[in-house]
Amino acid sequence: MQRKLPWCIVLCSAFLILVENSKGVDVVLNRETFEKTPRWNTFAMDEIETKLKKSKQSYRTFLNIKTMNTGLYYLPKGAVDHQTPHQLDEIYYVISGQGKMKFGKGEDAEDRPVKKGSVIFVKAGEEHRFHSITEDLRLLVVFSTAKSEK
Repeated sequence: MQRKLPWCIVLCSAFLILVENSKGVDVVLNRETFEKTPRWNTFAMDEIETKLKKSKQSYRTFLNIKTMNTGLYYLPKGAVDHQTPHQLDEIYYVISGQGKMKFGKGEDAEDRPVKKGSVIFVKAGEEHRFHSITEDLRLLVVFSTAKSEK
């Protein structure tokens, strides 16, 4: 039996192709300007990463519209991920690197290995963080702005 993938994973895969193959300009779309923008866009991941590194931040949003928020998250080898639970469902796509992700806390916590090509879903409000990063992690992050199913 063939299993249908949720729309968000299909969207992430298609979006990543556009991002990775793009020679375009880093354009940040937001909710206010979305109606004035074209119905599609491409992004140059190398330019977004350059701007991210210059900012000395670990995360850079490059698309922020009514239905989703998308950015690049960078964690160097050995880094400590200090993120806290988010109010929105999210998908991570590991562009490159490897490490582990811890889900939950205390005795209920679970570790999973992550590497290039991994797709990770985290429900809104859930504890999670990357750790044991053995190769710099570059992650495409997509937050859904729709309310999470309870």
